[in-house]
Amino acid sequence: MIRKKHENLAVTSRDIEVIQKRIEERLNRASSNIPPIARKMFEEMPFPKTMPAFGSSRSSERTFRVDAEANVWIMEYSKPGDDEKRWTVFDPAGMLLGTLRVPDDLIILDIGGDYVLGVRRDELDVEQVVMVLAGTGIGAFFAMWGAQLFGTWLYDVNATDVLSLVVAEGALLAVSLVACVVPGVQAMRADPIDVLRAT
Repeated sequence: MIRKKHENLAVTSRDIEVIQKRIEERLNRASSNIPPIARKMFEEMPFPKTMPAFGSSRSSERTFRVDAEANVWIMEYSKPGDDEKRWTVFDPAGMLLGTLRVPDDLIILDIGGDYVLGVRRDELDVEQVVMVLAGTGIGAFFAMWGAQLFGTWLYDVNATDVLSLVVAEGALLAVSLVACVVPGVQAMRADPIDVLRAT
């Protein structure tokens, strides 16, 4: 069982206006298939005082996921009109790891150990594949946390020196990119026939 202290967001008059507008748009699109009594029920529907703790206003979007390392991802409920979504992440034992913020229009398709892969639409309503690298941000968080533990071991340098952390992470990222790009370019230039003959 996973538990997390959470304060539900209050439903404001502005939230109700946005939700009612969305309901009206959906009813207008499907007006021929909805009986008048059902339309009246939607229009007079009472609203709760607080938002749900988790979930999504998009019925087709999954709000509960398990990544490649068996961590559990739960989408916190966002207010209508928010420009980002918050995913709370727990490890397999139920310990809270942190929260990842992604754009509101990003629909997550896959979650790896250090990335989030999703789809979003541009201003022309064309789908685009987007990859969010989460490893760098998570690494920075644990680096700052670890600095409090190992700060007394350092000499003539501040444990929370932002420049040092940025340079170190930049160097690691550069090495990782080279390690991926160089073999990839060599594989692209290789002749498949020569490879098959060599095996």
